[in-house]
Amino acid sequence: MAIVDLKKLEELVREGQVRMMTIDTSIIRQHRLALDHGLLGQLAQFKNSRFTLILSEIVIREVRQQIAQSIEADLVAWPKIARRLRSLPGAADEATALDDALSDVSLTEIAELQVERFLLETGASVVTADHAEIGSILDLYFEGKAPFGAADKRYEFPDAIALLGIKAWCDAAKSGIIVVSNDGDWKRFCEEAGDGRLFVIDSLATALQIVNAMAADREARVRERQERLLTKLHDGQLHIEAEHQLQRLLLEQAQALGTSPLTCQADIVRVEIGEISFANAGRIRDDDAGFVVMVDMDAHCTFWADFRFYNSDMSRSLGEGVYGFGKRVDAIALITAEGDTVSVEVLLNKEKLVVDFGDVEPDEQGIKSHCPN
Repeated sequence: MAIVDLKKLEELVREGQVRMMTIDTSIIRQHRLALDHGLLGQLAQFKNSRFTLILSEIVIREVRQQIAQSIEADLVAWPKIARRLRSLPGAADEATALDDALSDVSLTEIAELQVERFLLETGASVVTADHAEIGSILDLYFEGKAPFGAADKRYEFPDAIALLGIKAWCDAAKSGIIVVSNDGDWKRFCEEAGDGRLFVIDSLATALQIVNAMAADREARVRERQERLLTKLHDGQLHIEAEHQLQRLLLEQAQALGTSPLTCQADIVRVEIGEISFANAGRIRDDDAGFVVMVDMDAHCTFWADFRFYNSDMSRSLGEGVYGFGKRVDAIALITAEGDTVSVEVLLNKEKLVVDFGDVEPDEQGIKSHCPN
């Protein structure tokens, strides 16, 4: 969207639906390529922040090139200055030494160092060119859609790569993004995207004001989310839900195996969950929209299987027996605190879980019960 309702955007930032910002080359150029001070220097606040600064590889390359060109332009007057300095008493040696030093300077290396330092200080994530699908680029080109226009279209390919890469990044992160740009093609692309994820602002100062104004509210929501998670952990509801999910997964996925001279078929008919322990909690997501922690589960489970026995061609039933077997099962619990809800999802570590009941045979007395190991 090219025209942004700032109040709506503030609310989306507050709720964690917009968690990223990007800037284009036009904004960096507007601020005189001064990566280490002024408003561009303020972008260092995003390092280790819940709000993420992302930059297209295309923008980075353009900025690197423009910094080198800017330094080259500044040095155009140096030969004339050097000649005048060498004519002054006491300044000739220093001017000559400085002239020699400048002759060995690589403008490209200076630009690279400035950009690399900027990326380190801001903690920016770089969206590489391969995030943009060539098919999507060609669709925009041949349909004359933004950033391609009526002018020489080949000059817009870098913008297309940058914008499609940013959009793909947002889609993968399921997050909106503040796009700071005063480039008409960038604005038009964001407006035509029409997916409610790209919010264009032409002022870096305004974008930073929105992000910082909502910082306190976002932190308050994070604290509320953590409190809800702790409450759920303390009241035992997550433990109960994890136990139910594990039981259901084992009934669906575990396979029974037994050894018998007879042909047999088996189904696991009951799973009893005993003691469960949780360990090695690891945070795998923590942003304004949600918090996800992964915890290792270890549970003692008793499996009950119904074995049915047949003759070799399975034309005649030879009886059945119910066997029980206890074993420990490893699983993973993903605990998610998102919005106003806290949930748990249990995943088995093994794609195929086989329970070997050992030697099995029909129960001649018809009791159909064997104690588990």
